[in-house]
Amino acid sequence: MSGRLKHRPVSSSKLERPTSSAERGNNGLPSANHEQPNAKKRTRSRTDSGERLKEEDRPTIKAVGEHWEVHPYQGSRKPPTVIGALVREMYLDVVDTVNGLKPVLRWEDFKRTSTHGERNDTLVVKEFWWRFKCLPEDRAEADALLEKKFKNTVTSMLSEEKQVVIKKLYKDGNVPQEDVDKKGNRWPTKEELINAKPKDFTTVEGWALLCEHWSTETFRKASLRGKGNRGDGTYHRGGSRSLPATRQFLELQTGVDPGLGGAWLRNHALHPGIDDGRLCSQSATDKWALYEEAMENKYGPNWRAEHPNFDASVIYEYVGRMAHGKLAIVDEAISIADKEAIKTRKRSAQPHVSTREKRLERENERLQNENSTLKGIERVVWALAAKGGLNYDALAQEATANLATSESECGLSKENDKDGLHGDEDDSIGGKDYIADEDDDEYDYENEGYNGEDDGDYNNRHQDDLDFDLW
Repeated sequence: MSGRLKHRPVSSSKLERPTSSAERGNNGLPSANHEQPNAKKRTRSRTDSGERLKEEDRPTIKAVGEHWEVHPYQGSRKPPTVIGALVREMYLDVVDTVNGLKPVLRWEDFKRTSTHGERNDTLVVKEFWWRFKCLPEDRAEADALLEKKFKNTVTSMLSEEKQVVIKKLYKDGNVPQEDVDKKGNRWPTKEELINAKPKDFTTVEGWALLCEHWSTETFRKASLRGKGNRGDGTYHRGGSRSLPATRQFLELQTGVDPGLGGAWLRNHALHPGIDDGRLCSQSATDKWALYEEAMENKYGPNWRAEHPNFDASVIYEYVGRMAHGKLAIVDEAISIADKEAIKTRKRSAQPHVSTREKRLERENERLQNENSTLKGIERVVWALAAKGGLNYDALAQEATANLATSESECGLSKENDKDGLHGDEDDSIGGKDYIADEDDDEYDYENEGYNGEDDGDYNNRHQDDLDFDLW
């Protein structure tokens, strides 16, 4: 196919070398009159976006979660490769703002500029669709995913360019001129970064603006923070091939569609290519066990054949969720629409609980706990009275009479007690003048409980009163 990607050239070490006796000496070394090959290692060229294709030659793509299916899989270019190449090739040099020229740092900067009256982001997307096609019913979902991929690719591409330049500066033990911050961190100076500009990326002016941005204190602090937040764990061992691509690859090899479930197991296998059932981490093993159990309970023992793809609702309910609303496994293989539908059903299934009902429920729980504690104290006093040969009922009646007399002398009565549960209509619980404020406790639907700060451990109250050696 004439429009295929231009792959990196073969290294000079793999090229065929002349082996005739006329070109070699007696000891097998090249003869003196033969020109020796260039010993310098050839630099690898970047993969470009390829040529525009005719309609009938374009591979068909379909969005699957946050990845792509490509048909035909074998011999076709892959969307992530083309997206990265287009962003690099059509990268803008600078963006003109009210504060002067600024570097192009994100996909939104493509939308703020235009070429020949057409926005630059539109031009990039058009170039993409010169190389792929999709069915009309899949176009809206593909465009939404394409927007997200271009947005992420711009920032990741710039990060890769910076890393390549820094590695080049520190190659072979070299140490360029450095800036040292207050905490002792060392950074190559802006001038060193500018001098190491790549030959095939942006202009001198655009590169200088990027280097100036990378040398600011704000960017360096963000870089250190991001480095500290990144974990060292291994998520899978399948390389850069996505779940849909792994599924197509396995189907092409074996002739059997393994589904997304089989592709996930292949990417997370401890020993790729060896089906021994062991996964690359204990976390993956535990999550897959939860998913297997939930799927068998829902669909029966034959769920693998009947449901080879992942059930997002089962993952959401039984396997668990992670930070930022992600599913515990295969989050990238589930579309945003499907995940939102699951969360919407979960929210709609929760009954509405008013602030007044929450307060009454909490107060009722508190009173029940106190009642249990008082019953325990009553049993202790009864046991002590029986041990001493006293009449418990008589003691209780005498104590009740003394308590009523004490309340009367102090001027207290239930009618005047505004802090209890039986006050006037303007009391703080359920009264007509009650107004919910911002400090009201919120009901946590995920954990099915309250997030109040004053919830105590009422079961352990008055524990000292129960610690008697009765007998």
